[in-house]
Amino acid sequence: MEKMVQVNHPTTQSPGREFTIPIAWESPEGQRGVFANHLVIQFDKHEFHLLFYELLPPLLMGDERDRTKVLESLTELKAKCVARIVVSRDRMPAFVKVLDEHVKRHTSEARS
Repeated sequence: MEKMVQVNHPTTQSPGREFTIPIAWESPEGQRGVFANHLVIQFDKHEFHLLFYELLPPLLMGDERDRTKVLESLTELKAKCVARIVVSRDRMPAFVKVLDEHVKRHTSEARS
């Protein structure tokens, strides 16, 4: 994760001067996490839209015949959108790289 951000800002005294500014990461206290087990990605010319969904299995109770009856009556399962994130096209490769590194690290640690 980036610890500093570089900002190009044309000033009157030095056009194109680059500033390096530290990032202070903040997470609101009490912010709840949400569970997502499905992802839909849409994109256009300028940005990616990442839609995270929670899809829960149907509640099946009773004996096998009751459960089968419920399953046969289902016409669809509802997927609830729990988060929608918009990422600029320019930032997406860096996000993918960080995610890939973490998935590889998690996978190798799980094997150990």
